[in-house]
Amino acid sequence: MLRNVQKEASGTPEKNKRMKYVIVGFFILSALSCGTSRKAIKPVAPSDSLQTIPVPSVDSAALDSARTVATVFSGIRDKRHYFKTFSARVKLTYTTPDKSLNDVTAFLRMQKDSVIWVSLNAALGIEALRLLITPDTVKLLDKLNKTIQYRDFLFLQETTRLPVDFFILQDLLIGNPVFLDSNLQTYSNRDGKILMQTLGAIFRNNSIFDQNRLQVDQSHLEDRDTAARRSAQLEYLEYNDINGRSFSGKRKLIVMDKKQMAIELEFRQAVFDVPLSFPFAVPGNYKLK
Repeated sequence: MLRNVQKEASGTPEKNKRMKYVIVGFFILSALSCGTSRKAIKPVAPSDSLQTIPVPSVDSAALDSARTVATVFSGIRDKRHYFKTFSARVKLTYTTPDKSLNDVTAFLRMQKDSVIWVSLNAALGIEALRLLITPDTVKLLDKLNKTIQYRDFLFLQETTRLPVDFFILQDLLIGNPVFLDSNLQTYSNRDGKILMQTLGAIFRNNSIFDQNRLQVDQSHLEDRDTAARRSAQLEYLEYNDINGRSFSGKRKLIVMDKKQMAIELEFRQAVFDVPLSFPFAVPGNYKLK
């Protein structure tokens, strides 16, 4: 049975610093999204289920336009990263009005639809935290405090205040577009860019796609709950070829909620579809939290 994690009261500067790395670990997993309420979040369908917009029975000009949009959506779906495994070294910069971290490195490993594994290193290459995430479980191995935590996925949502499930985290990390619904509101094509607005259950998504690559360059997410006043600006930069895949090697996000948070991720040594292990042994002297 999963056990609840005790909320930690403010402690020593050293403990607070450790907690910052724990929080940053969550943000690595969930960069490119924005805040949510304290309520349990209804899971969002995996992005693989992106639908093709049906073509209505209207005049020929409207039919041509609808077919064009349907073709674009189909192309975007085909350009998603389909993979078996993925690994990378990720350099992280994290900034809020009252804190910043610039020396954090994460080693990321994923097995599609199954496991997300992260080793979070602080300065001097010291491993501070290890996470093992499955579709319904979050395990946190705190190597500085020598503790182990077992929680369900709602814990990750509450801690990060992010409306994510396992499959959205997976898409965020691999570089696929997120919160892109088939409910299209506006569409235009100019200067080699495709601009579209879609309306999903949680967000209104204003996205810009490269016309040739059919991959996302920018997304602006606005919470449909206007009282929440939450939004996020996402940028996918430095696309380069990795074994025939066009992969965004640098990403930026700015999340606006009660306060602003900025995250920059640089992916290095990215590798697809090679055998991986996901070590998560718990030493006998670690305490359960």
